[in-house]
Order: sequence, then C-alpha cells, then structure tokens
Amino acid sequence: MAIDKAYDSLLDYLDQNGIRVGEINTVVNYRDITEEQALEQLLIISEFHKKIIGYNGYMNIRLDNKTGKIVEQYKIYNKKLKRDIKKIKLNKPENQYEELLLEVGDLYLDRAEASVEEIYKWDYIDLISRSMQRVEICLGCTDFNNIAKEEGIVISSLDNCCYNMVENDGVYLINKLKKKGLTMNWENLIYKYCDFEGLEYKSAKFISGLVSYPYEFMKCCSRYRENKKDWDELKYKQKLLKIIERDNLT
Repeated sequence: MAIDKAYDSLLDYLDQNGIRVGEINTVVNYRDITEEQALEQLLIISEFHKKIIGYNGYMNIRLDNKTGKIVEQYKIYNKKLKRDIKKIKLNKPENQYEELLLEVGDLYLDRAEASVEEIYKWDYIDLISRSMQRVEICLGCTDFNNIAKEEGIVISSLDNCCYNMVENDGVYLINKLKKKGLTMNWENLIYKYCDFEGLEYKSAKFISGLVSYPYEFMKCCSRYRENKKDWDELKYKQKLLKIIERDNLT
C-alpha cells in the first residue's frame, strides 16, 4: 500500500524509519565471508525493503524506475552475441579474442538464452506488476560496505537506489559473492531470501534464472563490441579466460 504522508526528502523518510545514511564502520573481507554472514546480509537487505516499501512522497533525490530493465538488457545481450558469433563464423576470427569467442560463444549463448527462458516461465510479468503495485524500492548496491547493521541499518550510498523488484537486490549480492569466487549453497540463500521477503516460490525461480545468467561474460563481450575499454584484443581474451575459469569453479 502506498504511503500517504509526504516527506521533504527520501533522506528524511529513511531517518524517521531508523535508517541512517552515512559511513559504515564494519570492515568485511569478501574472501572470508561465510554462508551465515551472507544470510545475515540478505536479512538486513530485507529489513531495509520492509521499511521503505510503498514510499512515493516528495523526493529531492530522484529515483529511477528500473523495474524490468535488467531482463530487457539481458535479451539485448543475447541478440547481439548471437549476431557476433554468426559474423565471426562467416568471416573467420580476426584475433585471439574472436578465436576464443568462437570456441565458447555458443555454450555461453545457450546458457544465457536458457536463463531468460527460465525467467519467463515463472510469471515474470506478474512479478513486475506486484512490484509496481507495492511501490518496491531497491538499494541497487547491496555490498557489505554499502549496507550494514550497526545499532540499526546504515547505508553508505543511495546512488543506485531505484524503483525495482526486491528480488534484484538479492541477485546483486549473490552475484557479487559468486564473482569473488566463493562457494556456497546458492539455492539455500535464494530460498531463505524469499522467506525473509515473504515472496512466493516463483520469485525464487526468477532469482535462480537471473543468477544463472552469465552476466560477466556477456558484459565483457559487450565492452569489446562497443569498444568501451582501452584494451587490446589480448586483454579482452584474458578477461574472458578469467571469467571462464571462475565459472568452472562455481
């Protein structure tokens, strides 16, 4: 239910609901994070959502609406990678990066397309509708150094705060942990997070679909395609190899 009372700003609203925006004193080394700590972090994220859900008062901090944008971005990644692979097969690889992409590209494309198909199997549009009706707000960055509990919830930065499905904040943290090379019972984390949030089974399957998406690989391919980094072909190849190696470990 939307909140009727208007607040001068989002900061005022957070403060009145026991959320402080400022420096976080807790220092966390990602290499040492346990599954128990990950669950505690997901619980803190959920508490934040419960305190802020429904806020639609006046804000001098503008929040973007990113509901559904991640999946749409993934669909674009899939389409462009398919085009890239087709082009390389037709013209032959021009460098070491393209040779590697030709070798593993189809495997990753299949994985990416299967992820999006899984997402749509579980009433994805209904989840979007629920999020918009409840006016759900995500922090966008759920790192241990951006949200913590120190005599109450503390948030370091609201820069990525946006209107979005609460599932996505859980996805962000789990993907971050996987990127760091940690090994945990990801399914357990997903289902526990959904319990914290009071979400249905289909939300857990939706999260699983997003978590299984090879985002780092697809992002690297996008950077090469759009020449977003000052890297040569060998650097892009090294980046892909590192991602492939980490995927094998997780």
